[in-house]
Amino acid sequence: MVDASEPMNTFPVRILIVDDVEIIADTLAMILKAAGHNLRTAYSGESAALCVLDFDPEIVISDVMLPGMSGVDLADWITGHSPHCKVLLISGTKVPSPLLRKRIATESFTTSSPNPFLQGKSSIS
Repeated sequence: MVDASEPMNTFPVRILIVDDVEIIADTLAMILKAAGHNLRTAYSGESAALCVLDFDPEIVISDVMLPGMSGVDLADWITGHSPHCKVLLISGTKVPSPLLRKRIATESFTTSSPNPFLQGKSSIS
């Protein structure tokens, strides 16, 4: 059994959290910062792009549906400007956005239900 009071043996990772709902971005950042990682938050795709240039994150966790530059567009931009960075796209909606649906059809994506535990099984494909 893992003792939750002891820190995990992980190295700090530079992570950028992107969500237009500030409380979601800030809460996720707080959790990951408590785990010892270096965090930044951005509340739009455009501000996230500037942060990528300045902060050089190793991981970006972004909402799909952002006003202006979408999370999908941000992921494309990051691929061209910071190819070492891994991008995790998340969404609070059960049905993928048209943006994501189009990309899933044309490229290799791994998808998961927003809450597989409530459904009794994972829908990772």
